[in-house]
Amino acid sequence: MMDWSNNASERNMKRLVSGRKNWLFSTSPAGARSTAIWLTLIESAKANGIDPRAYITYLLKELPQQPDFADPAQLAVYLPWHYPGARHQNKKTTDKHQAKNAA
Repeated sequence: MMDWSNNASERNMKRLVSGRKNWLFSTSPAGARSTAIWLTLIESAKANGIDPRAYITYLLKELPQQPDFADPAQLAVYLPWHYPGARHQNKKTTDKHQAKNAA
């Protein structure tokens, strides 16, 4: 069944809005861009049921092995839905959600 509301997206954005004052270093365009990149990585990992810390650690280990101007197809393998640890972590996340819903 498809959820036609955007409630999940709204909840995710609420965290960003709440933290705005904590991110005063984003007063420059470069700081804002960096914040957007990090938050996109974190929220993409969460949306795919992946531990954000493990995913970012994986990216920081693997991406330096790529050439400076890597082809988009080469970088596509690093998207969260291709993350090697996703299958195991998705199972854990699913189990947690099932336990929460059962309670």
